Amino acid sequence: MRQALAIANDGDAITFAVTGIIGLTSGGLLIDKNVTISGPGSNQLSIDGNQADFVFGVVRDKTATISGLTIRNGQAGIGNDHGALTISNCVVSGNSYVGLHNVAAYNGQTFGSASLTIANSIVSDNSGPGVYNRAWKESATLTILNSTLTGNSAVQDWADGGGIYTNGFEGSANITITNTTISGNSADLGGGIYSNFSFLTIVNSTVSGNSAETGGGGIYNNDYGSLEIANSTISGNSAGSGGGSTTTSAVLKFPIQSSMLEQPEKTSSTTAARSPRTDTISAAMMAAVC
Repeated sequence: MRQALAIANDGDAITFAVTGIIGLTSGGLLIDKNVTISGPGSNQLSIDGNQADFVFGVVRDKTATISGLTIRNGQAGIGNDHGALTISNCVVSGNSYVGLHNVAAYNGQTFGSASLTIANSIVSDNSGPGVYNRAWKESATLTILNSTLTGNSAVQDWADGGGIYTNGFEGSANITITNTTISGNSADLGGGIYSNFSFLTIVNSTVSGNSAETGGGGIYNNDYGSLEIANSTISGNSAGSGGGSTTTSAVLKFPIQSSMLEQPEKTSSTTAARSPRTDTISAAMMAAVC
């Protein structure tokens, strides 16, 4: 795999023809070309990061698509720095710092953007947010479709946003969540979602069974952004304050009345504050994969 990425040209496709577990032994896999990476199915092949900084990392101004893999046991499962990344039919699980990382932060020289699309995938059991979206003086766009975020816990260096953390302070952070379930995640603020200076839209989705020690068991919607919820259910979340959703100075909108917000559960009285070539990876190439 590492060799295939190194020799790839923009527009190439890399396809796995193996099953089982591939363990990385020389750090994460850097994606510095515009490529498509296809696995046989998330239940057929896992890429184990062996606690590398990332399992896959997309560099600036590159476009990548990853499908049909389980991505696990990195510090970050996938990092996207000013690139355009789509993952589909994947599982991102068991990473020790964050599941997926989508960041556009101005470096003092060149402005840019980052975009991440997650489709038909599962993001589960990561230590830290399942998905981290950050824009600083630039634009970070996150789109989640037909997916499940569950069992993620913002611990260690993270305290907020168990399922999703998004922050657009001095930038532009836009998040759209459609036909997705966010459940069983935990954090200090925003067990399901922590949104700060961001524009968050939730459609035909469920945010349930998440927990926060302080506020916003389901959703914590903070400064100078907006939250729009349509045809969705926010239920069974718990927190010290504001089990379903907590909004400070952001704009809270419910444009379609068929959304359901269940009365939140409170665990305490605490108040919240804060030319294409296709490469095929075969069994004979396994020695070069890691």
